[in-house]
Amino acid sequence: MSIKKRLLATLGILFLIMIGISLFSVLMLNLVNQQSTVIAVELIPDLNNAQDLNFDVARYRSTEFKHIVLTTDKDMTDAETQMDKYQKLVDEKLQAIKSEGDPGIDETIANWEKYKTLHTQFIALSRSLDSDSAIKLMMGDMKPLYDSLAKYAQDRVDNENLNIQNASKEGDMQYLQSLYILIITSVIAIGIGVFMGSVLLRAIMKPLK
Repeated sequence: MSIKKRLLATLGILFLIMIGISLFSVLMLNLVNQQSTVIAVELIPDLNNAQDLNFDVARYRSTEFKHIVLTTDKDMTDAETQMDKYQKLVDEKLQAIKSEGDPGIDETIANWEKYKTLHTQFIALSRSLDSDSAIKLMMGDMKPLYDSLAKYAQDRVDNENLNIQNASKEGDMQYLQSLYILIITSVIAIGIGVFMGSVLLRAIMKPLK
């Protein structure tokens, strides 16, 4: 093979390797970008919604306790307005979760509806300043229903956190795999270049001896 053909062959091989490295880099960057998009667009909003549900449920319960110690009609009305707001937020989030097809949401919604029914009784007792009966209801029939809802909300938060961690680890793994492959292919390309260069150099120097 002539020196010209060897040179063209070497350049052709190196050119193909560089194209392969470039295409692989674009592919890996796209995969990492897709993983980042899943985290930013899907998982983080899901986590925020789960945390909001958890907070709204806790605020609803704490405002009930606050209602017990209030004595004026205005203060009670203000507290009830707050509870109505939290109740609406919880309703919206539970319905949104149901639309996603969560298998455990139906039982949670049923318990929430029972809790709201008892909540109406609680408000009547609290407004009549029957604190003992109101507390007894809250710590009796209402408590297991609240505990069930609070546990579901916290489990949602924990699950979404786990999903984000897993997605992040997967993205890191994809990045490391692509980095290793790029390093290996680059070393191979350099090795081929050095080898072909030495072959060409010997072919050029040989006639000069």
